[in-house]
Amino acid sequence: MKFLLLMFFAAATLCKAESAPSDSPEKALLAVQLLQALPEPDAAAIEQAYQQLVATYPNHPDIRVAYGDYFFDLKNQPSALAQWRTALRLAPEHADALSRLGGFILNYEGDAPRAADYFARALVSAPDNAQFHRDLATVLALFRHELHGQFGADSEAVLLQSLSHYQKAVQLEPANLDAARDYAETFYMLQHPDWAAARAAWEHATNLMPAKDYGWLNLARVSLKLGDKEAAAQYLSRVENPEFFGVRDKLLRRAASE
Repeated sequence: MKFLLLMFFAAATLCKAESAPSDSPEKALLAVQLLQALPEPDAAAIEQAYQQLVATYPNHPDIRVAYGDYFFDLKNQPSALAQWRTALRLAPEHADALSRLGGFILNYEGDAPRAADYFARALVSAPDNAQFHRDLATVLALFRHELHGQFGADSEAVLLQSLSHYQKAVQLEPANLDAARDYAETFYMLQHPDWAAARAAWEHATNLMPAKDYGWLNLARVSLKLGDKEAAAQYLSRVENPEFFGVRDKLLRRAASE
């Protein structure tokens, strides 16, 4: 019944958009997205609906981005790229278009500096988007040696920028385990990390983990960096998965020798 209602609403909205172009393009786009969300979507109907949308609202950037996403899901990268570029031409600061193009440039053209620039521009338009912060943080961390000058004087400065964006992503989505873990792990990449901040980051990430052994090991490791052997031993005592016993025992020996 739920899917029949979705189909009815989508069909009704599409018919209204076709007969009354002044109606909300957002509603028309939602109707197409509802068609895509059906358990067995009709590919021909979806393609026709997008063509109708673009014909009715040729200058609407959100529709162009969604149409590009549709093509990308079909592995039609040239058509996806064309739609995203059109969206950006229509709205030069469109955050989603900038983000999509940044990802395409990074993954298909291998141009990290240019991709980072697109991700940074997306954040200017949508500073509270956690995923955009993570996208920029990731490219800064992985390609820090290529981004001197653009995002910092040297690799350490670029990494600090990355860390800051990961931290912001965690602040925006505190229940996101992937973001919390990315933030915590980035401290290890720094030459001069703030180990107290790292421990706080790992405490937060560990609290989110369903299985916490990996978190306990990292909390022990960071505690040893802080010279806190007692805390390290307490964390290591909580490790229960035999898969991690080798690392646990190595850290225990380190604690005993330092």
